[in-house]
Amino acid sequence: MARLVCLFATLVILVSPTTIYAARLATWLGGTGLWSDPTKWDIIPPAGDDVFPSNNGEMEFDVVFGFDSGDRVTLTDDYEINNLHFLDGTINVATHELTIKSTPYPPGSIWEADSTSFAANPTMTGSGTIRIPQGGTLNIEGGGRLLLGQIYQIQ
Repeated sequence: MARLVCLFATLVILVSPTTIYAARLATWLGGTGLWSDPTKWDIIPPAGDDVFPSNNGEMEFDVVFGFDSGDRVTLTDDYEINNLHFLDGTINVATHELTIKSTPYPPGSIWEADSTSFAANPTMTGSGTIRIPQGGTLNIEGGGRLLLGQIYQIQ
């Protein structure tokens, strides 16, 4: 009986959401395409043939985009993700909304930087919205700049 209790306690610790960061890592495979095209994403751990990064009740995603300045993705709907590491290239939000929850990473995780970061020379285009909810963080690395056009809103 003691072994059974010990095994159960170990399983609870291993699957507890407070001890395991369960988001899947979605990495853009390069080139130009639509956010909703599952063939353009490498997702770890694998999530099926028709999955692209968009949080739902069963899966959450951290996204790495833009290893090349020619990378370009266009949103085809409103999406929510946990974190975005935007290295280079262009994300066209079109007329949609990309919500980035900026979920903090647990200590000792693979990411040591802030949970959402823009680096190198990334570009956002379109008339849609990038939303980072209250409590989230956007880190613009190095000598990066935030350029606001004629119409802007900071809340």
